Amino acid sequence: MLGENPDADHKLYQEIHEELMPTDEAYPSFDLLVKKGGKYLDAVVNEVLRLQPPVPIDNKVCLESCVLPGTL
Repeated sequence: MLGENPDADHKLYQEIHEELMPTDEAYPSFDLLVKKGGKYLDAVVNEVLRLQPPVPIDNKVCLESCVLPGTL
């Protein structure tokens, strides 16, 4: 979804590198993300989950044939 919205991608990149990125590590640690947060990062994650919610696979199988009322 970030590939479809380069402005949001750029803002998220800036927030990560300016506010959340420690200078001595290549990537921010999970503990640092929990402590400092990141308002835009949180908003992006919540919006993606709102638009594309994770849904477990819920297959339904008919065990025997039936006739619904009003279809005769």
